[in-house]
Amino acid sequence: MPLSTNVPAPLLVRPRVLSVPSTRVPENVSVALASLTVYLNRGGTGAVNGTGPGAVKCPSGGTYEVGNVDAKPTCTKTDLGHALN
Repeated sequence: MPLSTNVPAPLLVRPRVLSVPSTRVPENVSVALASLTVYLNRGGTGAVNGTGPGAVKCPSGGTYEVGNVDAKPTCTKTDLGHALN
């Protein structure tokens, strides 16, 4: 039995692109210090300006402060030359 030459070409299907919601925070949004602890990976609490295990605190006794997402954190001891880079 001869093979048919009328075989349809394979169907080309475009892969479906799933839309993933953005997790990027707008630049004018204020940051809470408590929301940063999960990113510090310090063991213990990782609390900023805290005293417990893994706390992040200024070695000069200052206090870290955060503002908007687009601004770098600051320390109250900048007059002593303490800078956060």
